[in-house]
Amino acid sequence: AVVSTQSTGGASALAGLATLYDGLEEGAKNLGRALAEGANVTVSARYGEAAGSVTEDALHSVGHVGLTYSQARKLGAKALAKKTAKSTAAEVVRHNASSNNQKQLQ
Repeated sequence: AVVSTQSTGGASALAGLATLYDGLEEGAKNLGRALAEGANVTVSARYGEAAGSVTEDALHSVGHVGLTYSQARKLGAKALAKKTAKSTAAEVVRHNASSNNQKQLQ
């Protein structure tokens, strides 16, 4: 029972870290969009609509380059191992939760 509890705790921690990382990544995307839109408004007020639009497009392009770089890093061997560990941890948590539910029903 002690080993099961420890493995469940470790798997839960890994699943929690994966969720946290995904949330941070989504937050960064939202921040980038907001910055581009804000820059558009500011530059448009000062230099005109065309300049604002170009600024927003340029900032979106920078964001896309950053996202592409991030995705390319995820394709590496180390990243693949991390993704496998995260998936395994999530499956262990699901399996242990269903096992615990079945034991409680008995």
